[in-house]
Amino acid sequence: MRNLVNRKSFYTLLNQGLFCKYCKIAGPVQMINITYEQKGEIHILQQQTIFDITAIDFIGDFIEEKTILADLSTAQHIKTQLQNVQGTLFVKNNVFDDLILEVPNEST
Repeated sequence: MRNLVNRKSFYTLLNQGLFCKYCKIAGPVQMINITYEQKGEIHILQQQTIFDITAIDFIGDFIEEKTILADLSTAQHIKTQLQNVQGTLFVKNNVFDDLILEVPNEST
């Protein structure tokens, strides 16, 4: 195996991927953000390099935060714990390429 990503770089790239793919405005009344509280909650399962892309499989606990603007003066914040979310982070030449999260439909 070559071009494996170290743990510090993994978190930097994961943060970039979460921001690029999972922090968004879902219409005029809702903003969505997926984050994690502690780095220890994310566990790298395996890394493999195929050609020039490294795929890093991981599992962890995330938080989905939604801000709903029912009217322009009042915002409601909803925070949902997402447990055991599996994902794959794709890195090309030590730069974020893509992120796929398998977010469960039902959360507690």
